[in-house]
Amino acid sequence: MAILFAVLIVVVIANFLIVSFAYFSQKNSALGTIKLGELDFSLGEDGQQNLQVLPNTSINKTIFVGNFRDNDSKDYKDLTTFFFRFKYIALIDDKEDKNLTQNILLNATGEYICDDEFYYYCDKVSAGERVNLCDNISFNSLIDNEYQQKQVKLQIYVDAVQSQNDAYKEVWQGYPPEWEAKIFNA
Repeated sequence: MAILFAVLIVVVIANFLIVSFAYFSQKNSALGTIKLGELDFSLGEDGQQNLQVLPNTSINKTIFVGNFRDNDSKDYKDLTTFFFRFKYIALIDDKEDKNLTQNILLNATGEYICDDEFYYYCDKVSAGERVNLCDNISFNSLIDNEYQQKQVKLQIYVDAVQSQNDAYKEVWQGYPPEWEAKIFNA
């Protein structure tokens, strides 16, 4: 009987120890929706088309970048602010002509800082905003006879990057330091 009583006490103590080491636990998860912003822009032009131009003249032409999805500037919901830079090249017979490019000047409107390749716009472009790259194009007097009767195409290249989180530092390596100083001291 004493052995049975001792076994019973051991069983009761073991049950007590097992019960006292029990833990409560629960797992749960939640699902939420986060809408990301979007970077998009339009590149457009206003002004004269298909003109015959002579050296040492200018034509009125506005070329613009807009922080909207269409040239009507109505579709800009959820677009993020951005910085942009641009460059242009002259094409003859769809081939770049560096000499001609050097003799064409886009008379930039707004504030830009240039390096060897790009014009950097010195401000952020907000959703719905339009920024003119130029309001006229000048043709240098150094353009010579080899360009007579040639059709010139001007190709504009725009590179935009979100203005948040210093994205330009990663995307535009080699940007002009004076541009960075200007945009953050404006």
